Amino acid sequence: MSEIADVRDSPLVLSPHQQEERVAEVVRRATQSLAPPLPLARRLEGTAYVLAETGRTTLARQALAV
Repeated sequence: MSEIADVRDSPLVLSPHQQEERVAEVVRRATQSLAPPLPLARRLEGTAYVLAETGRTTLARQALAV
């Protein structure tokens, strides 16, 4: 959160679009550190299996699509 505040309070004059790009990059890095792609994929596969076994195939497909 402090990185986002730093981007918004930067002494550099940035357009709103540039600020949002920088915020999006901070969020992307935070997301990858909190939910690394491989473990997240495994977790979603397990969730998809449970959903499929309980008859919720649409949700199972959505879990696998991520």
